[in-house]
Amino acid sequence: MKEISITIIFLLQVVFCFSQPVIPSVTSYDRINYGAGRQNWDIAKDKNDIIYIANNQGLLVNINDTWELIPTENNDVIITLKVEDDIIWSGGNIEFGYYYKNDNGTLKYKRCGAVNGGQIWNIETTKELVYFRTEEQVIVYDKKTEKEIRVRTKGGFSSLKKWNNTIWATDNENHLGHIIENQFIAVDSLTENQKVRTLFTHKNELYILYTNGSIHSFNGGIFQKVIDLPEEIYKEGIFCIKSYNSENLLIGTISSGLFIYSLNKKKIIQHISSKDGLKDNTILTVFNDENGDIWCGLDYGVSKIELQREIKTIFNSGATYKILNVTRNNILLATNKGLYQSKNNEPFQIIPNSQGQVWNIKKLNNILYVCHDKGLFQLKNNQLIPLYTAVGVMDISMIETNYFLSTYSGLYLSKIQKGKLNIEEHLKHPGSPKLYHDQEHKCIWAKTNNGILHQYQYNSNHAFSVLQHPSVQRIFPQNNGELLFLVDGKVTSFNQGQFEAIKIPSFNNLIDHQMTALQIIDKGLTYAYISNEKLHMRINIVNGNFYDYSNLFKSLQNQFLKDHEFISFYEGELQIATERGVKTFDPNSKYRSIDLPEPVISKVIVSDKMNVSQKLMYPFIDKIIKLKKNENNIKFIFGVAKDKNDIVEYRTKLIPFDDQWSDWGITNEREYTLLSGGHYDYVVEAKINNSAPIVTSLPIEIQKTWYQTFWVTLPLIFALFLLYVIVMNAWKIMNQKAAVKQKKQQKIDLDKKTLEIKNEQLIKYAEELSRKNDFLRQLSDGLSIIKHKNAKLWIDRIDDEMNNDKKNFIFYKLFSELHHDFIVLLNEKYPQLTSHDHRLIALIRFNLNNNEIANIMNITNRSVIMNRYRLRKKMGLDKEVDLDKFIKDLK
Repeated sequence: MKEISITIIFLLQVVFCFSQPVIPSVTSYDRINYGAGRQNWDIAKDKNDIIYIANNQGLLVNINDTWELIPTENNDVIITLKVEDDIIWSGGNIEFGYYYKNDNGTLKYKRCGAVNGGQIWNIETTKELVYFRTEEQVIVYDKKTEKEIRVRTKGGFSSLKKWNNTIWATDNENHLGHIIENQFIAVDSLTENQKVRTLFTHKNELYILYTNGSIHSFNGGIFQKVIDLPEEIYKEGIFCIKSYNSENLLIGTISSGLFIYSLNKKKIIQHISSKDGLKDNTILTVFNDENGDIWCGLDYGVSKIELQREIKTIFNSGATYKILNVTRNNILLATNKGLYQSKNNEPFQIIPNSQGQVWNIKKLNNILYVCHDKGLFQLKNNQLIPLYTAVGVMDISMIETNYFLSTYSGLYLSKIQKGKLNIEEHLKHPGSPKLYHDQEHKCIWAKTNNGILHQYQYNSNHAFSVLQHPSVQRIFPQNNGELLFLVDGKVTSFNQGQFEAIKIPSFNNLIDHQMTALQIIDKGLTYAYISNEKLHMRINIVNGNFYDYSNLFKSLQNQFLKDHEFISFYEGELQIATERGVKTFDPNSKYRSIDLPEPVISKVIVSDKMNVSQKLMYPFIDKIIKLKKNENNIKFIFGVAKDKNDIVEYRTKLIPFDDQWSDWGITNEREYTLLSGGHYDYVVEAKINNSAPIVTSLPIEIQKTWYQTFWVTLPLIFALFLLYVIVMNAWKIMNQKAAVKQKKQQKIDLDKKTLEIKNEQLIKYAEELSRKNDFLRQLSDGLSIIKHKNAKLWIDRIDDEMNNDKKNFIFYKLFSELHHDFIVLLNEKYPQLTSHDHRLIALIRFNLNNNEIANIMNITNRSVIMNRYRLRKKMGLDKEVDLDKFIKDLK
């Protein structure tokens, strides 16, 4: 596999990365994500940063998380790869060959030969030859003549590696040798009575790994034992190994994931398995790129491990309130899960019996105090010693021999004697304040998050005095013991009873009322602060010019504990407490986002009207992609090299097709259909973590159709001019006619509107008539019960009123006037209908139900049904015909 050189800057960075317990960030992909087989046997990378993966179903290509599968001629498994310039050599179970780009820039496969025994596990190349190793033989393939020679040895071969421009191999009888002139020449017999697992190179020497975990080096003349790997590694079965840098090895196991092993320290630096995010614990291959990212081909899937070159996670087991660096090799964390400790750069472990809410850790007079929801404890010899357990403690501070204790029930003045804390006075301070000791002014500052700042101090008579400072918004303790104060959005210090703006030029124009944490080092040349749940950091570059790292921290937005925000510098490194743990940032490390990666248009999918498509992949053969006139449906897929926590946004434009940019978003593809012939430029802008946009473009040229040529367009332009003159004259005439037509239409619309209004009034009249007749009927029924001669008189009068045809006549008369044409139509089609029938039709046409019709006509519901039946017979309608619908649709 092609070795990747690592820059000195990166080497220093990786060494630093392993100087503390870093938790890697893992991104995993399964067969659904990449659309291929389960197993991934080998990984390589070319000069264009394209990742190639040997998969069960062929060659997997990854360009910035865009996947493509290209099978072999016989759909063979690919087990091993070798990238050589623009060629990707491959070998599998039944065949070997290589991938190349055709004239369209599409990757194609060429079969070179059959395996005929075993599987190909290693590929190495020279200028003229390619070496394919199986268990039984080494196939030597001549690139120029395309002929092959098979080199065999007794028992077959166990490993193959190119070193110092020579092809080295080990056979199954533990001989080390090289292949020269198509023969295996043994150089020496290996002394270890174990089978060779593989050869690999490290620090310009050839290394030999045995199945029992023993590693030996060979410098060309002398064998030397380097290390016996711990049983924890080799007992799980070592499947692959690779040099990571000058100190560390990457070791993939069969059932326990990945180990990073330090040869210098002779210890496991890191163990990464499925519990850390790997898709599977069987590592078939490992590969690291220039950034130090580790790619793992797995028995199921692919995983990418980022060792977080800028922002590193050192703890992820709980919300963190305070980070205390007791010494360089002893770090304590106050968390919502308990008190955690890391000694000698080991992973954080919980202190026994500290489970629960730890609000703070304070070092006072070289004694460590732990503020816990169960009380106050002293940390000594890795044990918690209770001092006060009556109530939960939030904070502690001291002045002279007096201790200020901030508890769930308020602020107390106390003393510690004989290993116990004794309460002496309740100070009546509102809430449970945070406490800050001011050595310079010999006082204690106490402040709740939204409360007034109190200053407690001894006066000349050794009595306590209390001053209040309502203008102070926040207090920012610094590592040197100094206290800074936020007053009216400005950072100040306290001098002679007054708050004065600090005399640091970079803070002259900084006004921020939302600031909740601040740390300043290097006399103001480097500082970091949290505001509105966002982390900002600035560092002086030269002559007062600051570089702003804020964009890098966008992924941390809204991850801080509200009212408990905490940041601190330790040995130049920024430590950041979050709601999920602790992250660190080294501003002196190589900052990838200063030199942002350029976005890449990774794939162009072209189709015609028959939906026949071709895929063009990055890097494209020609500077301009030229397409036929019918290849005018185009889909662009693009991306940028990013870390897992990066936030990447894109916007695109196809010039001259698009007038404006698309909206910023995370979508990494865009499609256009039925494009006209001509020249286009597809432009992609990307920004990482809200940085300044980086742009890339791709020119596209679609062949013009016959009607877009010059000899067609010239007469067409002349014809269009004549047409324009004719159209303009016709337009004037049409406008005149349109004006007349518009007036007529306006009158029609007005008449229609008037008709609608009158119809609405007529419907309301009918409804009111129905309601009134219904009321009169109910009244008549009520009077009929009364045994009185006057009751009978009123009943008769009500009946006369209800039988009065005048109201019905008025309704029908109004209907006839509004719908004269309809009445004429009825008379023409159905002359046999009476005026009584016309009234019934009018009521039906106004969508009145049988009960309403009965009320208006003062008849029973049964009579209405009978009248409808007679009407149906007169009009000659079948039983299946809906009478109401027929009348409403009648025109």
